[in-house]
Amino acid sequence: MRGSRRGRARVLWFQRWEEKWKGSLPGADNGYLRGERGVALLMTIWIMVLLTVMALEFSFEKRVDLSVATNFRDESQAYYLAMAGINMALAELLSKEYYFGSPDGSGELYFVSRQVKWDESGQVEMDEAAPVRKGVRLGRGSFDYQIIDERRKLDIRLSSNDERFRDLLVNSGVDDMTADTIIDSMKDWRDSDDLHRANGAEDDYYQSHYEEQGMSEPYLCKNANFDSVRELLLVRGMTPEILFGTANVQKYGFRKSADAGGGQDDEFAGVFDLLTTWGGGLYYDTASDDLLSGLTTDARAQRELDHRESGDWTNAHTPTHRVTSTRFMITSTGRIASSDVTRTIVAVVRKVGSLRRPRIEIMEWHDNYVGSVYGQFGSDI
Repeated sequence: MRGSRRGRARVLWFQRWEEKWKGSLPGADNGYLRGERGVALLMTIWIMVLLTVMALEFSFEKRVDLSVATNFRDESQAYYLAMAGINMALAELLSKEYYFGSPDGSGELYFVSRQVKWDESGQVEMDEAAPVRKGVRLGRGSFDYQIIDERRKLDIRLSSNDERFRDLLVNSGVDDMTADTIIDSMKDWRDSDDLHRANGAEDDYYQSHYEEQGMSEPYLCKNANFDSVRELLLVRGMTPEILFGTANVQKYGFRKSADAGGGQDDEFAGVFDLLTTWGGGLYYDTASDDLLSGLTTDARAQRELDHRESGDWTNAHTPTHRVTSTRFMITSTGRIASSDVTRTIVAVVRKVGSLRRPRIEIMEWHDNYVGSVYGQFGSDI
């Protein structure tokens, strides 16, 4: 009996010892293990958060890459659609058809083998179908193109146009003194001597007053003719506001120059779209109303305006608006149907050679035209 009681006591002691020993092992339900489980849960949550952020970042980068690739594809296709429009225009220019200017002053040319007609509102009527220039479908996009007579603008390379240019400046909001300064400085810019006119400027002025022209460094008077209309910004008295117009400067955020003419609150209509360096003599039939109305001292310009305002376009078979210009501006815009991306190319070309073997010379080419004042805003001269 005594031995059996001792045996049972040993069993009970061993069971209590075993339970106590197991309770201290990993995985036992004690306070220490409950704390460990809390830390593990927090670590798991943080890992999940980190993985989620990494996944979102990766997804965002891939979406950006896809968007960039899509835009590049659309822009490339839009560019070649615009090139198709350029080639269509060149094909018209190389044809043997007669071309006529629109009497509405838009400058757009029509190429037909017969005489065009004009209705009472000045719209063109043709005896045959005219080439389609708007919404020409090709692939997954379309293109528009336009051919305009470059001689409808005032050529600043010709000294004979200086007084006409002064008229334009004054009628665009420039005061007389500033207009005289610009014209005299243009003459000094073109001539080869170092003597400045009464209101003009030579090297000494541009060396010391370059900041007034919005330039960061001194420069020299060119002593040669203009290569582009933008070059006028280098001439004393000219400002971006005068050249492009106050509204355009505010719209596109072009750099401000020192106030070289008028007050800071002056408003200017802008003359850039009325000027060229490729036109030659002015062609009044295709000149815009804005240009003609600005030439207040030019009697022929005023007669042309009066003729347009009279609305007498019923003389159907007179070649009044037959154009003999050989310089043209082609504007072509490509569009993708499923995208907002567009691409516009502008080229100034000249038609040379004989009627039987004509050819085209590229005078000026702009691969990425923006707005009506290509490449003027936010770029260097």
